[in-house]
Amino acid sequence: MNFVLYVGPIAMIAMLLVTGIVLFDGAVSFLPAATYLAMNGTELQIVTPTLVGKRLSVNPLLIFLSLVFWLWFWGPIGGIIAIPILIWGLTIYKGLSGQTISSGTPGMPYTAPSATSAKAADGGNIANHRYRRLRNR
Repeated sequence: MNFVLYVGPIAMIAMLLVTGIVLFDGAVSFLPAATYLAMNGTELQIVTPTLVGKRLSVNPLLIFLSLVFWLWFWGPIGGIIAIPILIWGLTIYKGLSGQTISSGTPGMPYTAPSATSAKAADGGNIANHRYRRLRNR
């Protein structure tokens, strides 16, 4: 029920509250809803940002700030897209860091060809190649 922000947890709390009132008497009837609220809050605020941050090598504070910003900016829709936008932005940033306009394939670090690798690629210079061909006759 966490996939639909706000609505899912509120619906679950309402169902647990009604179930608790029907099955239990007194203050104990609020215990199922309170337990779910505590577990859900812990999972949303501590466990998920920590695990996502470790798995994706993203700082948990950055995940939390992304969630706060996008929830503030777009509300529930922003909360749904906050993490994908963060991961997308970090991937683009890592892929383009160190790139210049003429550095070749995007996402690949640019290495200038050295003189020795250019000669090795074509088998040396042309004169050397002709000499070897004549020598091998």
